[in-house]
Amino acid sequence: MLRLVAQGRVGLDGAANDQLRTVRLADDAVTVRELLSHTSGVSNPAVLYADSVPDLAALMGPVIPCGGQRGVPQPSNGGYAVLGQLIADVTATPYALAVTQLVLDPLGMRDSRFPARAAEIGAGAVTGYTVTTDGVFVPSPPRVSAVQAEPGPAGYRMGLGWLISREGDTAVHSGVGLDAVAFLRVRVRDLRTHVVLTNRQITIDSIDDRLQQAQ
Repeated sequence: MLRLVAQGRVGLDGAANDQLRTVRLADDAVTVRELLSHTSGVSNPAVLYADSVPDLAALMGPVIPCGGQRGVPQPSNGGYAVLGQLIADVTATPYALAVTQLVLDPLGMRDSRFPARAAEIGAGAVTGYTVTTDGVFVPSPPRVSAVQAEPGPAGYRMGLGWLISREGDTAVHSGVGLDAVAFLRVRVRDLRTHVVLTNRQITIDSIDDRLQQAQ
């Protein structure tokens, strides 16, 4: 999205509905900046994971509900799904292709992609695991995220996709899936960055605490 802003194709403080073509927001006043900063009040879809990625209109309807309070930070999967549709509408290309052209190709990320169906994930993907009621780890069948994963714990200020700590010294983004956790923290003063990736859903607070204390 910020690549499109830099190109002058999207304005951060313009109404998102001015750019959307496939769906519309119930609240005409919601801006692109509010969608990015999780302050739009856009509702979340009922379904977060599926065997294939549905069209947003099929997932949430042609008019996206805005049941939350505008201006109040609240992680919104629905808001980020709308951003993805806005990117597709502005570029007149599917979201995955647009992001590949805008971000992945310029960064040389040749092996990154957006599988639209579980069958497209491929045999080379890392196997995820879940735990049975007997405490046994078993492989978890691959599924794709129907929308963007939501950020981590509440209490952070939110700005253009990042969660800023109360002290303003670190920027964070994280997501939890059915069988994975991804966590990225950047220390502002020296730009030291650490990433935590797991292939099962576990609590990573103790890992993050140790990494924050590292010199």
